[in-house]
Parts: sequence; C-alpha cells; structure tokens
Amino acid sequence: MATEDAAATTGSAAVPTAYFGNGCFWGRQKDFVDMELRLGRTSPADISALVGYAGGKATGPDGKVCYYYNGDPRTIYERLGHAEVVQVALSQQQQDAQQEFQAFAETYFKQFQQAPRGRGMMRLDPQDAGPGYRNVVGLPGGVSSPYYKLLQAANVNGMELREGKGNVYERGQPVEGDEINVVWVVDSDELPFYR
Repeated sequence: MATEDAAATTGSAAVPTAYFGNGCFWGRQKDFVDMELRLGRTSPADISALVGYAGGKATGPDGKVCYYYNGDPRTIYERLGHAEVVQVALSQQQQDAQQEFQAFAETYFKQFQQAPRGRGMMRLDPQDAGPGYRNVVGLPGGVSSPYYKLLQAANVNGMELREGKGNVYERGQPVEGDEINVVWVVDSDELPFYR
C-alpha cells in the first residue's frame, strides 16, 4: 500500500520524505541507516529508512505493489513499473531537512562505481538488472523541488539527472529503463512509495 509519508514509523502525519533506488534495496538500506546514525538518529524509533517500491504509475488489485513471491502476478512491482527503493524521512524544520537531504544524496551517489570501458557510473550490484533496479530518486515536486539543487550538487559522479514521469511499459519496453549513468528524478507526490 502507498505510504504518503513516514507517519507509519514516526507517528506524525507531516513528515517529508524522499526515496532513493539503485539496485537491490537491502544493501542500500544499510547505507541510509548508517547515515541516519551519523545524523544523530540513535534510537530505533528515529530510524526511518524503509525498503519498498516506487517510480511506477500502476498498482495491482487493492492498490498492492509486491515482490515476486506473493502469489498474485498482478501485483509484481517490476511489471507495474516500479523499482526497488529506500525511503527516508526528513526533518519538519526546513533547514534541518535540507542538511539531512544533502547527507542522504551524498550517500546515494557513493553507491555507484565506474562502469567498464569508461561508459560512466553504474550500481554496485550490476547483476541485478532491469527497470525494477533502475536508478531513481523521488522528491516532493520532482525536478521543481527545492531539494533538486541539493541533488545536483551531490552528484559528484556527473551522472545524467533525467526527469521521469513514472515508468510504464509500451510495446513490452519500459519508458524509464535501467540505463548506465542515468538517474531518473521523479515527483514523489505523484509517484508514491509502496511497502
């Protein structure tokens, strides 16, 4: 089911969030939890990094978006256009939220390595391939978000930040595919996080 924000883990309905995807979400989640600890979120209740799915336009029956082994093929995240992502909560105080987002964005861009033959940057786990593992960042407002400039500044790898509108399949091909050296930036208000 979609989570509009981190209310499920923080008890507050007004917590801004962002999500980051680039390959299998389990290893990426640990990196974001480690950053949260460095930011002073030392209580388990303060840790917000959740794994889930985002970046697609469709949902299955009853709004479900699930992994492959849930029994209903109509809810499989990749078939619905989604990617594996990690959602993190940001402070309700704008200045703190910007500093936190900057730290999360820097963490995100450290999760890439040089691709063979100088083709740019790729994920740390290139064996996980396809649009369900594509590089995607979800910000409230997408490329119009005040966080977008911080994302650009953190992009030390010089990767292409490409505006995304949500992945769907046309003639069997994803419109927002898994491309080396590309990060799809989407509006998380329009394309929510599912867990």
